[in-house]
Amino acid sequence: MTGEIQDSEVITSNPNLANTSDDNAIINLNSYDQSNNISRGQLQEILNTVMQAISAESAKHTAESAKQIATLQEESKKQTALLKTETAKLTSAVEGLRSEIKKENESLAKSLTAKFEAAHNKIREDFEVRLNSEILIVSERIENVRKDNENEVIELSSTTDEVYASVSEKTDTVVTQTSEAMVQIRE
Repeated sequence: MTGEIQDSEVITSNPNLANTSDDNAIINLNSYDQSNNISRGQLQEILNTVMQAISAESAKHTAESAKQIATLQEESKKQTALLKTETAKLTSAVEGLRSEIKKENESLAKSLTAKFEAAHNKIREDFEVRLNSEILIVSERIENVRKDNENEVIELSSTTDEVYASVSEKTDTVVTQTSEAMVQIRE
């Protein structure tokens, strides 16, 4: 019966009624349940602990997302460097071919240059699409974590308000019943 007080449980000779002036205590009139009383401060401490855990989890997800972004950026730098190296190699090869057969095959050199530029643009476009896709996925994950954290905070706040309202209502009921019982005893 922890947390619930029924009419039959209000007994005027109960020693727990002596301490009804403490505004921060949640009163439980069953003497065998005294160890289950919780103060508003303890409830706040529990809620603070839960909020810290949520914040820590949010920070963890944010850090993981930042690591993923940093990894993607580092991979992008590597791919760009590799692309530049490959571009330099291809340009060198094209220039070598061009110098060897310049007079005989000018049209061939122009064709190879056009193909190289198209391939280079295609590789760059494909890489940009892939990189943007990865960044979008990471951004969506970050947004989902942020929304989940906001929802959890809203739910926790709502639950706290409901618990506080319920406890306040029960406390008011017990105080009223106790006052009425004391008035009846005095009469």
